[in-house]
Amino acid sequence: MVRALGLSDEEAMEFKMLADQSTLENGKLSADLRTYLLDNPQAQIALRMAKEKGVPDDMWAELLKKIEEAD
Repeated sequence: MVRALGLSDEEAMEFKMLADQSTLENGKLSADLRTYLLDNPQAQIALRMAKEKGVPDDMWAELLKKIEEAD
């Protein structure tokens, strides 16, 4: 769908985030995230810990920056 629309990388990311939000609101998890979580138990543990400890948005923002820098 993203390719057919000819979206830029930034637009494609926003499109995927909106689609994921819609999926989550319907009580489901997108297939690519489900597969990633199944293949990466550490990601599952990190999300559970973050939920339990109530990780604030600024910590998530910091993590996102680190992930972007890893490219």
